Amino acid sequence: MYAPMEPTRGKWKPGFPSRMVPLAVLAALLIAGTLPGRQWQVNLKAANQVRFVSVADLVIKRFTFRGLTDQVDGYLNWPEDSTGGQFYFEVDLTSFRTGIEKRDQDMRRWVLETDRWPISWFRGRFTLHPPATPSDDSLAVRAAGTLFLHGVERPLQVEGSVQRRADTLEVQAHFPVALREFNIKVPTLLAAKVADTVQVQVHLYLEPMGK
Repeated sequence: MYAPMEPTRGKWKPGFPSRMVPLAVLAALLIAGTLPGRQWQVNLKAANQVRFVSVADLVIKRFTFRGLTDQVDGYLNWPEDSTGGQFYFEVDLTSFRTGIEKRDQDMRRWVLETDRWPISWFRGRFTLHPPATPSDDSLAVRAAGTLFLHGVERPLQVEGSVQRRADTLEVQAHFPVALREFNIKVPTLLAAKVADTVQVQVHLYLEPMGK
């Protein structure tokens, strides 16, 4: 099921159901003084990227294509005691572009079925957490949570890095997504063959909440 909806903000397209943040996460991130640590939100003006790479082995050759979007939003809490940090991120699946419009249309209609499930989100907690105040050095992090995609929720563990640059938190992560685990069929499209498993790469820039 979708998480509760909240008002849109920033550059989100009219009608795009952004801010679908679970109430538990909202309580942790938005109620001042409830949870120690610093709260961060995605800087919607920054060069954020969510990218997927599909590599399908066909009978004759290997077929590779990539999809890219900057339509991503979310929150992150960085606790003072360096444990139990929470996060929530969401992406507009209708905004992915692969460079071929026909392929984009086929992917939205036949693979992701974005008319029914336009949003994918990932929420959870840090299981490996660097110091409470990130440094200029890139720090390794590990997180575990729930990924929602195509109407299905599945547990997901992710490894990545966090780097502090003045008032910016740069977050990078990568992980595989097995489409069949989310009841996504992988037909041969008119414009492309989608791999059973795609690699997802995330590169986000966060700013202090309320800035």
